[in-house]
Amino acid sequence: MKKNWWNALVPAAVLTALTAGVAMLFTDTDSAWYRSLVQPSIQPPPWVFILGWTLLYVLCAWSLTLAIRRGVDAKTYGLFALQAVCNILWCLTYFTLHLPWLALFILAVYLVAALLTMRRLLPISPLACWLLAPLAAWLVFAGVLNYLTILLN
Repeated sequence: MKKNWWNALVPAAVLTALTAGVAMLFTDTDSAWYRSLVQPSIQPPPWVFILGWTLLYVLCAWSLTLAIRRGVDAKTYGLFALQAVCNILWCLTYFTLHLPWLALFILAVYLVAALLTMRRLLPISPLACWLLAPLAAWLVFAGVLNYLTILLN
């Protein structure tokens, strides 16, 4: 049974904004620890991260909205939740706890969760599936940056 747009958009937007807000609480790029890191040469400027994550959160909320409208099963909702938890845990382990190796592992789990979500969404809503493709690509790039930062430090 399809839900109307507002009954799907509101919870998707609230959950996505909550994830972003909590993740931001743990993200401190002005800390002495972060500024002391040797960054990879492929590290984009800070504005790219701000713009990139803003766009990714919008796409994730849109994907979740479509999933809610289609009435997906609990496993699919669980995968969206796992992505949110991984997003927050990565920021916590990397920026707050300064554990880049653990953060890299969490990033790998995050990527697997995103790919599994896409796989579950494809037959239900191809658009919801492909809206998560930029997130998966970004996570691969973030993993490369995370790994290179480990190697350089």
